[in-house]
Amino acid sequence: QALNPSAVEVAAVEVFGERNPLVREDLTNTLVSVTAEQIEALPVDQIRDVISLQAGIVEDNDGALHIRGGRSNEIAYQVNGISINNPFGNTQAVGLATNAVEEVSVSAGTFSAEYGNALSGVINFVTKDGGPDYHGSFRSWSGDNVSSRDDIFFHVGTVAPFNHSRMEWTFSGPIPFLGKNVTFFTSGVREHDDGHLFGMRVYNREEILFIDGDNFIIDPLGASGARFRADGDREIVPMVTSDDLNLTAKLAWKPSNKLKLSYDLILDDGERFPREAGGINTFRRFRFNPDGRPQRLTNAMSHSVGVTHAISSKTFYTLKVGANFTKSRTFVFEDPFDPRYVASFENEITNNLIPPTDYLAGGTDLIRSREETRSILAKLDVVSQVLPSHEVKLGGEFVHHRLVLEDYELLFDEQQGRFIVPYPELNPNFTDYQYYAREPVQAAVYILDKMELSRQFILNVGLRYEFLDTKALYNPNLAGTVDTGVQNPEFLRTASPKHRLSPRVSLSFPITSE
Repeated sequence: QALNPSAVEVAAVEVFGERNPLVREDLTNTLVSVTAEQIEALPVDQIRDVISLQAGIVEDNDGALHIRGGRSNEIAYQVNGISINNPFGNTQAVGLATNAVEEVSVSAGTFSAEYGNALSGVINFVTKDGGPDYHGSFRSWSGDNVSSRDDIFFHVGTVAPFNHSRMEWTFSGPIPFLGKNVTFFTSGVREHDDGHLFGMRVYNREEILFIDGDNFIIDPLGASGARFRADGDREIVPMVTSDDLNLTAKLAWKPSNKLKLSYDLILDDGERFPREAGGINTFRRFRFNPDGRPQRLTNAMSHSVGVTHAISSKTFYTLKVGANFTKSRTFVFEDPFDPRYVASFENEITNNLIPPTDYLAGGTDLIRSREETRSILAKLDVVSQVLPSHEVKLGGEFVHHRLVLEDYELLFDEQQGRFIVPYPELNPNFTDYQYYAREPVQAAVYILDKMELSRQFILNVGLRYEFLDTKALYNPNLAGTVDTGVQNPEFLRTASPKHRLSPRVSLSFPITSE
């Protein structure tokens, strides 16, 4: 006989718990996590500002982070567990907007065998997933830097409401016709900043370039009687500007409770006139000749595909495959043979400095540089709770880089009346031209046993093996051959692969109120 359904009202049951406990008893090193809700509540719009609020972390004047007094290139940056470090300088390769981050965790101090390529800290960003329903957001603001100290910061007292503006949006939800198990998340940030440093176009970049028939005559001190003409239009020009665009996208598919597949895409583009380039204070040098200063274009892209699979109730693995691309270029004009290039300071032809200052009256910056990287990455982590008191974690990673660097200063050819790129084959005595392309390989494997010896004692014991093959040539006797030409092939040798075995042991003894 079928039973009739009926409703029974019971008193509400409240469950209290700490989402982020003050002391985590299962950790043997410092780990701080900041969630999306906390980021939303903070009065910041840059993810580095969120991180710099944590204890032991500072942000310098250039926006670089330092953990516990370490250098900015001693930090390992990860997105969803896969590295986004730029092999040039070991800095963060691609930016990430705050509205795309679900959680950012900072691990400082000693590291377990799971981590490598870091000395002071590991920062891991977890990106947001889409949900079963559609959600979107849009936010925008603008403002300006205002001060009464025009005697220190020229033109800063003039208010421009759109001097610094930012727009950001998100949109997420399920993929139509594929069910609620397939979701997407997208976000975008567009930011423009004219900065607080201004110059004035007193001189044009062609100020000291005269044409006499078919010949170019450089006349920096006005020997012809013209001197510095100061023919600029006196327009006030922002000197340290930036335009940034950041886009993220994520697809996630959960065919079952034990399996998840995801794809992450991050795009980060920037156009800026930096305050310094090549070690030169370009703001000061070109303050009255702003059209001659260099610009820097940056492009970065990160792809990653991840699989998380629970084999059993005690064991699961995570497999990540990714590719990172970066490109940075610094120049005044994209074409090195652009006829608008004009000789400027510290050139063998001329010196355009206004004595006794280091301001330039005309001319353009002649230094050009290019950096390109491509990194193919793969990472596998397996975690198993083999015993109630033993959690074993093992895995490995492989990275194949390609690095391209080109750096030189344009030379003026008096016979041709134009600038040339100082390729070594054109000028063997010119050694300032730098170019190289390398494809180093890195790999590592590790094993880690996390033992809960008792309620009070947590012991991590691990072993990590690391491999590096630079695939490059080097001079083993640089000091003895520097006077005879260090670039001679007979002095070069092939670098041998490097191996390192690192035992990692850490112990935690939490002190709680219990």
